[in-house]
Amino acid sequence: MKMNKIFRKSALQSDNSSNPIIEEGKEVLEKNGFSEGDIEYFADRMISVLDDYAEHFGEGTEVEYAIRKRLGRLEAAVYIPGEKYDPFENGDDSRRRKLEKTLTLNLNSQVSCIDHAYLMGRNVVSGSVPLSSKHKTILKDPVFWAVIMGVIVGLICLKLPENANKFVIDDVLNPVYKVILNVLSGVMGPVIFISLVTSIIALDSVNDLTNMGFKIFRRFLRVILFFVLISIAVSMVFFATFGPGGVDFSPNQIVSMLIGIIPVNIISPFLENNTPQLVVLAFVSGLALLLLGDRTEELCNILHQCNDWIMNIMKIVNKLLPIVPFFSIAIAIGQGNAGIFKEGWKFIAASYIIFTVCLIFKAIKLKLVTKISPIKVLKKAKPAIVTGFTTSSTSAPLAQIYEISDKELHIRREFSSFWVPMCTAMLALKTTVNVVVATMMMTEIFGMPISLSFLFVLVILTTEMSLASPGTVGSWVIAFEAFSMPTDSVGLFAAYRIFTINYSTAAVIAYSFLEEVEAAYKMGAVEAEKI
Repeated sequence: MKMNKIFRKSALQSDNSSNPIIEEGKEVLEKNGFSEGDIEYFADRMISVLDDYAEHFGEGTEVEYAIRKRLGRLEAAVYIPGEKYDPFENGDDSRRRKLEKTLTLNLNSQVSCIDHAYLMGRNVVSGSVPLSSKHKTILKDPVFWAVIMGVIVGLICLKLPENANKFVIDDVLNPVYKVILNVLSGVMGPVIFISLVTSIIALDSVNDLTNMGFKIFRRFLRVILFFVLISIAVSMVFFATFGPGGVDFSPNQIVSMLIGIIPVNIISPFLENNTPQLVVLAFVSGLALLLLGDRTEELCNILHQCNDWIMNIMKIVNKLLPIVPFFSIAIAIGQGNAGIFKEGWKFIAASYIIFTVCLIFKAIKLKLVTKISPIKVLKKAKPAIVTGFTTSSTSAPLAQIYEISDKELHIRREFSSFWVPMCTAMLALKTTVNVVVATMMMTEIFGMPISLSFLFVLVILTTEMSLASPGTVGSWVIAFEAFSMPTDSVGLFAAYRIFTINYSTAAVIAYSFLEEVEAAYKMGAVEAEKI
């Protein structure tokens, strides 16, 4: 079938599993290299929503549909005439769908998602999946080629006469690079605030799982803090610098830092792009809306719409990310500062050590607490871990994670359907490690002493960004700005990261499985003898 934007006609059925919309969508996904599990996962979600529409509008309702590519995603859009109907707000399974929609949206649309709109008298239901490579090697990574091109352009700049070099570096490359970094920095504030608020208010959409949601959220906080502390400990072996003004145990300084994360008003955190204050404001706002319940339904709907909008902005911004290492490396080499590259082995070594140590600790803890064999869990989770390694994406194996949790680990569906999207959206462990290691490395590069207050702010800042998930590059920009470090080095760390991302992704997925089993065991969602 040739994919195009021509609208075709179909009709809703009582069981839409054989609907041409689903059949053609599955065919296109198969031709684009998607696995059978991913295809079925996406098709099941689309079928469920179309069945809701069929029940509401009646079997045989004529609809139009189109299958197309947009912003690197494959989208199936269905146009249903009639009054406004939103299955995320109505229908028997609306509460679970609304939660899943919010959380998966906050993955920056790295996973398949279903959305709804009402335009010109028609309900528009669209399902989309990213068209990323299913087996991503370093040669298919745009960041790798950005690094190569940055080295080539930088070497060319070195050979230019001084005036020409100055013109290219100062008048061409640097201004464009600053604009890109400013765009990244500017969009991160709204992304962090809105994504956190909508994730919190989504908890209220599953009344019988609200308590479970907060228990899981507390576990996430402990996991992130554990990764932060291990990352700091390992990083100090490689990077820590001490000296006058270094280690400072002043209680006044700690109190001052605590007071500093409390916003004085609701406007200044956005104007100053103060991430710690933005996260505090988001938590307070989200909890207040959660407590008010149905009285703020209209405001919550507006926030969900804002979330859709801001995440679509992030899709566009993410297209710029491979450009960041190109400019950073070209400028560094062109200015004769290539010596900074030789320190990259420390970033790479520290990252491998941190992920390995954390995974070993979690395996030991699972065995001691639950008596469940971590080896047995990891063997069953192997397909998802391998997919994560080959794609370097924690969201690519999402369908496999659901299937393994259900069929192999026998974790209750009401738990895993809540845990998996929430874990993927709000437990950015790769970001945690990358932010800590990169920030600690910057202290060595610029000779900044490590103080207790510095470590305190680093813990708070990294924890907040790990929950808000603004992306690794965006997190580096925020962290470096927070510590008054130059953001020019962001691209260098993006280059270092390409040598760690596959292993770190596999390690995070393995860790998440062990954590899910332990959490499910403690909350009565799995029986040890069934694993």
